[in-house]
Amino acid sequence: MSRRHLAPLRGWDWQFDSGSAVTVADDTGKIRITPKAHWDSKWAWWCIRSDRMGGTTPHFLIAKASHYNLVANEWVACWATAADTPTWNLFDNVSIGASDLEFYHNTPFPTGRIYVAAMPMYPYRRTERLVSEWFNNSLVSALASVGQATRRDNADGRTAAGYPYLAFKLTNATGGTKNVGLLTSGNHPSENIGRWMLEGAVEWLLSTSWKQKFLLDYFAFYVYPTLNPQGIGGGWFRSSPQTPTDDNNRLWNTTGTNEAVDAFKAAWTAHISDVFEVAFDYHSWMVDDGAKSLAYDSTTTIWVAFLAKMAALDATFVKRTDDTTASMLGNYWRSLATTKLAGSIDHGGVTSLGVTNWKACGQKTMIALADLQAAGYFTNGPGVGSRDFNGTTDRIDWANFYSSAGVPISISAWIYSDGVADTNSDYICQIQNTGDAAYGTVFYTRTTIAGQCRQIGFTANGATDILRISNEFADIVGSCHHVLVTFDGTFTDATKIHIYLDNTELTYAVSTNGVTEDAHAGKFCIGGRTYDDARNFDGKIAQVGVWNRVLTAGEIADLAAGYAPDLAAASDLLFYFKGNTSSLVATPPSGGSTGTADGTTSVTGVGNGPSIVYG
Repeated sequence: MSRRHLAPLRGWDWQFDSGSAVTVADDTGKIRITPKAHWDSKWAWWCIRSDRMGGTTPHFLIAKASHYNLVANEWVACWATAADTPTWNLFDNVSIGASDLEFYHNTPFPTGRIYVAAMPMYPYRRTERLVSEWFNNSLVSALASVGQATRRDNADGRTAAGYPYLAFKLTNATGGTKNVGLLTSGNHPSENIGRWMLEGAVEWLLSTSWKQKFLLDYFAFYVYPTLNPQGIGGGWFRSSPQTPTDDNNRLWNTTGTNEAVDAFKAAWTAHISDVFEVAFDYHSWMVDDGAKSLAYDSTTTIWVAFLAKMAALDATFVKRTDDTTASMLGNYWRSLATTKLAGSIDHGGVTSLGVTNWKACGQKTMIALADLQAAGYFTNGPGVGSRDFNGTTDRIDWANFYSSAGVPISISAWIYSDGVADTNSDYICQIQNTGDAAYGTVFYTRTTIAGQCRQIGFTANGATDILRISNEFADIVGSCHHVLVTFDGTFTDATKIHIYLDNTELTYAVSTNGVTEDAHAGKFCIGGRTYDDARNFDGKIAQVGVWNRVLTAGEIADLAAGYAPDLAAASDLLFYFKGNTSSLVATPPSGGSTGTADGTTSVTGVGNGPSIVYG
């Protein structure tokens, strides 16, 4: 950058909403930025703006001595044409020298105002704007006022405004009794990524997906997007103008020290009586890593399940540690006996990721909650029953609804085995051959130890049957499990049969290729077969779905997570029987919707079957 471009520096507007105070000087032809050090005498967050950088390629310098946690591959500097935008550009050249950070762009900035920042900004006014827009959605409603900050000196020549303490409720008007969830961010002003994650979570909750509807059927979320608004608006690092030498997230075991902390604690008492089952505080850090959690009790069953769900959605997601500090999580939230799942959701600032990834991480935390809700981890949720088969005479028959010969098929069911009587097979369901005098396509459980359930198999009838039987797994008698088979219809290749137990494909003991498949166009039976009682299922069966295609991995995962077939995989669903009432009606009604019960088939009550999510 030539010195003639530096001459107007004195007239540039370097300070703005959410910007850390800086001084700017001409340093031998380069622009030297000196951020104000805050908490712990460190800086890691700054931003400047100017209307005079358009058309130029300035070089910037910052002394690195007081930077907090500077490492390679992290966001060090970026630029945009607005502060309130998700589009931030990394500089072409960023170097970490012996004493300075230096960065510059190879091509001139565009005309107009340019913002330069340490990382993608999330100014307070973006939160205000979005909250105002979200209030136009019928899912969002106002909460009693939390109040607002007292105007005070910002300690950098500016005044810290009397920002309002924002709060709103997000839920739908349908479903059952609601669990309470608490979503917060902005504890540490410099952790912009945390606010991007919260935005992603809220956007997903305002979407129209069937998982979103289900989660809101059983959850009311109370959202507090800026726990430290003066710190954010005034450009502080981890503190605020009221308590400049204190980490704002270490004041939650005090009263009368920080007015924002006191205001939000009082709000949670007023809004939800300090009773909530889920609480996520979205944070971030400058390190070059991905998503992670800071948990208050990650050894509990629900935390193990949440971490597994998040890892399945994002392989980089890990649990960092458990928080026992005076933080909001470690001190305040963990003291509430009703809190089942409370944690800090963090995301690193690796330069290979950006706003889209951070928002997606927030979205995934809500998807994981929906899956946990489906699995029955929370107080309020779906609880349904199943059909109980006695193993000797119980069976339900439907008229034929499709011939499976030579075409793909997928079968999904929930089972609760009371034990397999011998080495024979207990039929979960089957499509019989024309005339109903022989099996056609059959999905079944097996065992090598009487009274246990240790294998699952699938067979289709032909001149030589095609069949696949799993290796033995740990006995599943006495518990509810999801079983599923897919087959692409290639009758001569048994490896095209895939059998799953609780979303994990099993390994196989037997794989026999078929020859000349018969026409399987007879009755469809659940719990046995029409022509004798030698293969009747002993136990409970629910949520039987049949498709004339191979289901996707995502659909299989959703079915195993407890979502009903007509939600998780509605396309090409030929048959669906809930099994949670005395009704023998199946939908879709292809081939006749009402079955005929053979023997005494009882219906179990709530809690005696999978917690299935219906639309």
